[in-house]
Order: sequence, then structure tokens, then C-alpha cells
Amino acid sequence: MACDVVVVGDVLVDIFIDLPYLPKPESAIVPKKIRRYVGGNGNFIVMASRLGLKIKVVDSIGNDFNGKFIKETFLRERVDISGLVVREGLSRECLVLIHQGTKSFISLFNNEKTFLYPDMIREDLINAKAIYISGYSLLNILNNYEKDAVYKAFKIAKNKGLAILFDASPLVNHIPKPLLHRIIGSADIIFLNLDELKKITSIDLLEKALEILGDFSQGIIVVKMGEKGALAYDHGSKIHINAFKSHTVDPTGAGDAFNAAFTYGYLKKIDIKNTLKLANAVGALTVRRFGGGENLPSKSDILNFLRNYDLSLFNTINTIY
Repeated sequence: MACDVVVVGDVLVDIFIDLPYLPKPESAIVPKKIRRYVGGNGNFIVMASRLGLKIKVVDSIGNDFNGKFIKETFLRERVDISGLVVREGLSRECLVLIHQGTKSFISLFNNEKTFLYPDMIREDLINAKAIYISGYSLLNILNNYEKDAVYKAFKIAKNKGLAILFDASPLVNHIPKPLLHRIIGSADIIFLNLDELKKITSIDLLEKALEILGDFSQGIIVVKMGEKGALAYDHGSKIHINAFKSHTVDPTGAGDAFNAAFTYGYLKKIDIKNTLKLANAVGALTVRRFGGGENLPSKSDILNFLRNYDLSLFNTINTIY
């Protein structure tokens, strides 16, 4: 049976380090705590699965401790791992430095790490209602293997008529322009924040930037704005929803969790306004906790939150569940 979303590429392990202060030259710091969680698209995968979507992951991991950790996490989260290839080598890692609700990433990627290769992409694996890809997998930085593999998956999905879900990523300006334009021009949903919107359009003004991107893409443009909420720009129509108030412990994974919740609403044919509310609620819950992956909100966490803050949306989501 086809799944709801096939997620291609950008699966890794995040190593979270909670710091009492940010590093300075020659400093020696004792962290408050260190934790390990699945990261990258892994956050989207876990959150989407917990929301009730059937998720398949297509990627390559190493036969090391981190690879075993990723595989076991996805199995616990009831994710289809038939497209997860275990290869000789090291899985990708990222250091996440946390200090007073802010984050910094240090990617531990080099050519010793395992990447997705085009020959791992088969048509039978891309069988879903939608495909989800991240801009991180399209970067022109280390090698072309994963970029070419994800583009191959994109072309298969497009030919099959799958919905294309694209998360731009903070490094969207490093994606080759022709490739970026092809993805954006075909995407049914584009997820980005204000900085990423500016990088794509070279425009500071929100309204103008949305118009320019909207003329180029026929999909829904979803802009995440943190404490200012989020908006969806759909064929000239703009819907804005305020953020839920939430104390930020760690913002890591909140954007991915937001994307998963919006994808859930989109595939379940919930109206855009309530879909944005749900995504904002999931994002607000995510930032209250340290870490991502298995520490993301559960279904009961989300329903309890909505019961207290938006009873109408709670009833809508509870009926679908």
C-alpha cells in the first residue's frame, strides 16, 4: 500500500550540547547536558508519523552506532524503512549548540560520511501521495551524489503526479539556480522563513517577495515567522495566523515539526487557516523541550494543547484521529 509521504535524503544524527555560555577563543566549557537525537529530515519523519501519516524514508546511513540509532528510532516510530540503505561507513552528524533558547549548527560532513546515491533511487520506492525534500540535500558543497539522487526522486515523483513538498533550508542560496528554479516551479508547497524568502527573491519587503515567488511558483508558499506566527500565500490569497505563546527552551526541530503538521493538514484536506493553526501549535510545543527526534510532541501532547487553546480545532483533529 502506498504511503502518505516519502521523505528523500537529509537523515542524520544531531548531537545536542546545552551550553552555559557561548564559546570564546581558548575557552573550556562544561556543558549542562549532551543528548543525541535523529535530525535533519528525521524530525519531519518522526513528527509526521506521530500525527498519523504513513511515512517512508529513502536515504543512506552508515553501519556505525549512529546508523543503528537512526534505524531503531524510525522502527519505534513506525516508519517504513524499506528505502533506508545501510552502507559501509559513517552516518552523518551535526553538532547543535544550545544557549538560552538559541541554536547554532556545526555540520560534521565530509567524504567519509555516507550519502544517498542515484542508483539507490528506484521507481517502486517513490510510491506515495507526496514527496518531501530538503534544500540541504540539493547543496553544491560536498559532492553531487545526494543532489543527483534527490533530483532523480523528484523527477520520478513529478512524472507520477505526486505532491511536491519542498523545505528551502537556510543554505538555499547554495543550491544551483537552475535546479532550485525547477524544484520551486513544480512544488505544491514551499516551506521557508523570512530569511530564506529574501535569499530566493533578493527582496526585503514581504509582500513584494511573496508576489515575485508566487508568480514563479503555482504552489502554496508557507512562511514561518517565529513569534510573529506564520502565513500561507496561495495564488494571491494571504492567510496569517498568530503564534501561540510559548517559552523557548530549544528551537531546534520546530520548523520541521511545523512542516509535518502543515503537511498533515494539507493531506487530510483541512482548510489552510486551521492547518496553519495546527502547525503553529506543534511548533509552539516543540520549542518548549530540549532536543528533537524522539523528544518531539506526541499525539496526546498536541490534542491536550489544542483542547486548552483551540477547542474547535481540537474537535476537528480529534475526529480525524
